[in-house]
Amino acid sequence: MSRRTTPPDLEGYRFVEFLGEGGFADVYKYEQIGRFVAVKVLHSNLGTDNQSAFEAEAHMMGKLSEHPNVVSIYGAGR
Repeated sequence: MSRRTTPPDLEGYRFVEFLGEGGFADVYKYEQIGRFVAVKVLHSNLGTDNQSAFEAEAHMMGKLSEHPNVVSIYGAGR
């Protein structure tokens, strides 16, 4: 059974397509000011442990985003 989330309506971003799903989130492709970005959306039925893991991942990726082999994080939120 698929747990796919609905692509969020994000101001300044245009939804392009669904990219894939993982254990606790779906990933969507959006366009923002002439570049493509990936937006990761948590599945709504997750507990607080997975929410905390997701937030920790976002913070870690933000710290590493200047490395040439790591994707840049432009923002995180609800």
